[in-house]
Amino acid sequence: MKTFMDIAGESMDFFATHIYDGINVTGAFNYRSGSNSEAILDLIEAYSYIKWAKVKPHLISEYGYTAKGMQGKPYSPESDGTCLLSYNKILMTLLDKPDRVLKAVPFIVGRAPWFYKDPKNTEGNPYPWVISRKMPDGSYQLTHLVKFYELWKGVEGKNIAISSNNPDIQVSGYRSNGKTFIAVNNLDDSEQKVNLDFPNNSSKLINKVSIRKLFLDEKGIPQLQYMKNNKLDELVLKAGETVVLDCDTKKIEFSNKLNEENYYATTYLQKIEANKPLTFEIEKAVASNTGKAYIRMGISRVHQLSKSPIVTINGTEVSVPNNWAGYDQAPREQFFGVIPIPIDIRLIKEVKNTISITFPDAGGFVSSVILNQERLIN
Repeated sequence: MKTFMDIAGESMDFFATHIYDGINVTGAFNYRSGSNSEAILDLIEAYSYIKWAKVKPHLISEYGYTAKGMQGKPYSPESDGTCLLSYNKILMTLLDKPDRVLKAVPFIVGRAPWFYKDPKNTEGNPYPWVISRKMPDGSYQLTHLVKFYELWKGVEGKNIAISSNNPDIQVSGYRSNGKTFIAVNNLDDSEQKVNLDFPNNSSKLINKVSIRKLFLDEKGIPQLQYMKNNKLDELVLKAGETVVLDCDTKKIEFSNKLNEENYYATTYLQKIEANKPLTFEIEKAVASNTGKAYIRMGISRVHQLSKSPIVTINGTEVSVPNNWAGYDQAPREQFFGVIPIPIDIRLIKEVKNTISITFPDAGGFVSSVILNQERLIN
């Protein structure tokens, strides 16, 4: 991507990227969903800012799941289930970037009639990513991939403030014309209990709730379950499960708003040396006393090396979490991901900020450093 940006980037309005779990073309099986895809996109943004003093947006022209040997095999509902989990995990990451993603297209096609004529597909099996497959009598039948659209149907609106204290629980919220939509996804490979908290008694604004749950059953077959009039206090999510709460709400008037900004360092891709501070300067920022803020630290390191450096912002040390979005990336040769570091928003100074990162051992890179801020505006 750097080569392309160096040669043609000046003429581009956006940069297109494919994000796939599984094996895309070469390499070993791994998950892009979670911290790894965040690191990829943050790295592209960081370099865009360094070259042009602005972040050119993304177009995610394909995303989903792929693996060697999928094509030409008999139709598999279990394969549909694996793909559905990846679509939702990646989508939830992209929904956090509404200002920087022009469009995101899940890799789901219609009927793919050309594939039935492919000489390598001697048994006439359907393309693995079709929404409609040909039956022996020549008719077509919907696959489980239609559940992706059924789950997200009607979800729209303006962003509302929503957050999770567990990086493996992805959340997104919207309001539109008497509706509030809350989406929750479990990145973890194990069941997760999610306690729902509605500040300022806002749950009293909800008249009725419809719940859509997409998960895999014990056989790996995708299930889309509909529920109504549920008590909103907790959710128990299976591994990879996505839940959409469709709430009928009273008229809502917000008295304030959150203004989210990302501030990019003037350098990127710094080699890590033992006990040597790496300094990243943020030249444009706005100070605030209320809201939330994070240092988004992208790192690339072999697994046995530390992921817990000493981090300071403007001379104040902050605590680095030992958890991040998604799995530990053990099947990969090295860890490459973003670790969001929560900080007190009052540590951010007007205009110029200095972030220092010091690892106890040598090896790998700090790929990008971004200061993410959500300022509360009354």
